[in-house]
Amino acid sequence: MSSFDVQAFVEAPTRRLLESCRKSDLQQVAAHFSLLVPKQLTKDALRQFVLDYLVSQEILPPPSEPVSRPPSPPVTHEEEERMEKPKEACSSGSSSPHQSPSSSPLAGARLKLRLARLRIEAEERALERKLRHELEIKRLDADRLRELELTLQSRKIDPAAVRTFQPAEGSDAAILPPLGDDRPEPETQLGSTFTTPHFDISKCLTLLPPFRETSVGRWHG
Repeated sequence: MSSFDVQAFVEAPTRRLLESCRKSDLQQVAAHFSLLVPKQLTKDALRQFVLDYLVSQEILPPPSEPVSRPPSPPVTHEEEERMEKPKEACSSGSSSPHQSPSSSPLAGARLKLRLARLRIEAEERALERKLRHELEIKRLDADRLRELELTLQSRKIDPAAVRTFQPAEGSDAAILPPLGDDRPEPETQLGSTFTTPHFDISKCLTLLPPFRETSVGRWHG
């Protein structure tokens, strides 16, 4: 920090330079003009003391008088609080209308996007459950068919000779007899009548003895 030059200040005194002086600088100025300064003065009071002396000696011009205004009555703490509350209300009220037009469309778009996302996620979960259920049904059917094949192999039955059909959900596989055994058994003809063979009397003539007139009694004996 540059040191204060009392001689330079005396040659060209200004209010700005005086206001920038430290307390020790002000004491040097007062000593230069042989002013009796009380020791208990503060820095501001010492500056005002030196300033009044320089103005009275016309070393510094008097301060320009500002436009006079009627003194305002002192404001109490309660009045300050009452004045602050309307300002806060006005600031909050004025900020909300400016925010609502800009934030309302954005909030609506975000809501629509969230609803669409939730709907898509629900559809995906439903499709996943459906596919999982179908795969589980196919797996159970495959297990049943595998058990059936193992059972047939244990009984030494050719699986190719057995007709199976795809079982419905919750039902057991049905086994049909082989295709070669579908022939119907012969039925007994109950309605048929017994026919006697044709009697040929000429074949029985050879059994009779030869006829002689001399021995007619043999035929009647």
